[in-house]
Amino acid sequence: MVHFGTWVALLVYFRDDLLLMLRGIGAGDEKGRRLLWSVIIANAATVAVALPLKRFVEHALSAPIFVALFWVLTALLLFASEAWATHRERTNPSLASAGDAPDEPFPYWCALIVGLAQGLAAFPVCQGRGRR
Repeated sequence: MVHFGTWVALLVYFRDDLLLMLRGIGAGDEKGRRLLWSVIIANAATVAVALPLKRFVEHALSAPIFVALFWVLTALLLFASEAWATHRERTNPSLASAGDAPDEPFPYWCALIVGLAQGLAAFPVCQGRGRR
């Protein structure tokens, strides 16, 4: 029942994007079609990374050294992304928040990177769900 509630919440929250993608299919809306392709590319990249790693992830979680290694890796990634965002804000204040970004199409290569990163999140430690 919890998953159903989450699914409904996602449908409500992303209803405008979902409708835009449907218009991309039916009415040929270019922005909707680009968004749909971005979602497809990101999901394909996620599957391509996560499925082959499934057994390795299960094995790695049984070894405390791997859990510790991935906690450190996650901390370094968080630190680096924060440093990059701070540098970006200083060098280009107009890009300080995503809400201020211009209304341009999401590049497909960005969708690919998002999907690859999400595939690496197959490691539960990267999601904050390490062995407890």
